[in-house]
Amino acid sequence: MKDLEWRRKIEKARYIEREILKWYRKKVDGLVSLASSHEATYDIFCPKVGNVEVKEDRIAHQTKNYAIEYEDAEGKPSGIEITTAKQFVIVDWECVVFIATESLKYLINESKTKRIIEMGYTTTNGKQAKGWLIHRDEILLSPYAKVRKRWFK
Repeated sequence: MKDLEWRRKIEKARYIEREILKWYRKKVDGLVSLASSHEATYDIFCPKVGNVEVKEDRIAHQTKNYAIEYEDAEGKPSGIEITTAKQFVIVDWECVVFIATESLKYLINESKTKRIIEMGYTTTNGKQAKGWLIHRDEILLSPYAKVRKRWFK
C-alpha cells in the first residue's frame, strides 16, 4: 500500500513540475527542461535564470504554514540544504510562490515563527525527515516572493 501511495505522490510531483516547466518555457528565452528523476539537487534545468526546485505543500492553505525539508530520515541533509537551484517554487492549493533560494533561506533564518517538524513517511527504523515549519504569510508577504494564483489543477 505504501508503495502505491508513494508512486502516486511521485506522479503528482512530476505533474506539478511539468506545469511549472511550461510556465518557465513561456517566460524564459532559452533552454528549459525537467531534470532527470535521479537528480536530487534541482527539478528544472534552466541555465538562463538558474535551476529551479519545485515543492508542493498540499495542506498549507489549511495550516497557514509552509514546511521546508532540510534533513532526510537518515539524518542526511536534504531539500533546501542540498539544492543547487537558484530559484525555489512553492506550490499550494491557492498559489504558486517564486522566490530565490537564498532569499527563502534568509526568511527561514529570520523567521519568528519557525519550528522543527517531522515530515513524510516513517522509515523502517522509525525515523522521519525533518523540516522547518514557517508561517505562510512570512513568505507570501515578503518583498522577495513573487506570488501567482495557481493556474492548474
